[in-house]
Amino acid sequence: MDWQLFLATAAAEATEAAAQATTTAPAATSGALGELNMMQIAIGVFIGVVLYAVGQAIMTLAINHMSPPATSSGADDLNSGINFGRWSALPGMMNRLTKVTEPNEVFRVIMEITQEQMNCEYSALLILREGSYRFEAGAGLCEESRQAFKLDAKSGLVDFMRDKSQSVALTRSDRQLQEFKFLREPISDVILTPLRTGSNIFALLFVANKAKGQYDKHDLDMMAFLAMPFALALYQAINYKRSQGGVVRAIVEIIRGYERNRPYCDGHSDRVVKLAEAMGRELRMNSSELESLRMAAWLHDLGKISIPLELHFCETLPEGPERELVANQDRTAVAWLKPLGFVEKALPLILQHHERYDGSGFPNGMRGPAISMGAMVIAVAETFDLLTHDQPDRPGRPPAEVKAYIESLSNTKFDPQVIRAFMAVMASPPSLEK
Repeated sequence: MDWQLFLATAAAEATEAAAQATTTAPAATSGALGELNMMQIAIGVFIGVVLYAVGQAIMTLAINHMSPPATSSGADDLNSGINFGRWSALPGMMNRLTKVTEPNEVFRVIMEITQEQMNCEYSALLILREGSYRFEAGAGLCEESRQAFKLDAKSGLVDFMRDKSQSVALTRSDRQLQEFKFLREPISDVILTPLRTGSNIFALLFVANKAKGQYDKHDLDMMAFLAMPFALALYQAINYKRSQGGVVRAIVEIIRGYERNRPYCDGHSDRVVKLAEAMGRELRMNSSELESLRMAAWLHDLGKISIPLELHFCETLPEGPERELVANQDRTAVAWLKPLGFVEKALPLILQHHERYDGSGFPNGMRGPAISMGAMVIAVAETFDLLTHDQPDRPGRPPAEVKAYIESLSNTKFDPQVIRAFMAVMASPPSLEK
C-alpha cells in the first residue's frame, strides 16, 4: 500500500468532515420538542474540532512518514502498532453521534463504536447513580452480569482515575481485577475509562476480553480519545433523559391524584405498572423496551380524563352516543402526549392496549401479532387488576380465579406468548399493593 497517499487522503477527508460538521451543526433543528436540538449542536461543534485534530494528527504522521528516517529502526517504530485503518474509520463513526436525538440511541451508538474500535468481547457503559456506577448498556454480558454490575464510586480504581485523569488497564495479575468477580464471564484484560465533566466522573466505559495480553498502549490511547466525544454526548443525553423523567413524573402525579379522587380507581396505575414490568422482563424485553412499557403503563389511562366517570369501567364498547367517547379515549391520550416527542415509543402501546387478539377490541379492531406486544402486556395487567378489585357493579374476585379466567382467554382475547409470561409471573407474583 502507498502509505504516503493513504495518509494524505485520510487527512484531507478528516479535515473536510470537520469543516462540514462545524458549519452544519447549528442548523440541526429536528429536536424531539421541535426546537433547536442542543445535543446535536454541541456534539456537532465538538466533533468538528475533534475531526480537525484527527486530520492534523494524520497529516503529521504522513509528513513524518514521508521524511527520511534517521535509522531503519525509527521507521519500524513509527509503523509498529499503528492501525491506520482504525483511525481513518473514526471520523465517520464519531459523526454518527451528531445524528442521534434519543438518549437510549446515544447509549447504543456509543457501545457500537466502542465494540467496533476496541474489538472487545465484553463492553459496558456504567452511569453514576446513588453512589455507584451501574450498568446502563453494553454487549457480550449475560443478564445476570448486567444486573450485578456495580462499582462503588469510592473505589480505589475510581480515585486513581480521578487523580491521574487517565484510564486504568488491568490484567489477570492485578488484584483489583477482583473488583469484577461478580461477572459470570471469564475476563483477563480490562480497560476502564472515566467519562467526566471537570473532576466529576459521571460515567465509566468498560471493555474486556477473555485472553491475556489483548490490549496495549494504542488501545489505551484510543479509549482516551473516545472518552472526549462520548462524555459530551452522554452528559447531554443523561440530562435530557432526566428532563423527560420530570415531565412524565408530573403527568403521573396528575393521574395518581385523579385516581385517588375517584371511587374504585386508587392505585390502579401503580399496580398495572408493577405487573406489566414483571411480564416484560419475563418476555426478555431489553432496557429500552422496558422503559417504553413502564411509561405506557403509567400513562395508559390518561384518556379516561376525557370521558365521564360512569364510562371508566366499560370492558366492552357501550351502545349509543357513549360508544364513540369510549372508543376514542386512547386516541385522545395519544393526541395529548404526541407533542412531547420523547414519549413517541410509548404511544402505540397506549393506543392499542384496548385491542384484543381476536379483533374485538378498540379503537381500530386490530388482531393477532399486529397488536404491539407491550400493548398486550398492559391489557393483561389491567384486566387482572380490574377483576381483582371492587368495581361499581361487582366485588373483586380472588386472584387465583382471575388468573385461571385470563389463562382461558389465551389465543382469543390475548396473545398466547403474553399469557405464558403472565402465568410465569403469577407463579411467584410481585407485590402489587402500595
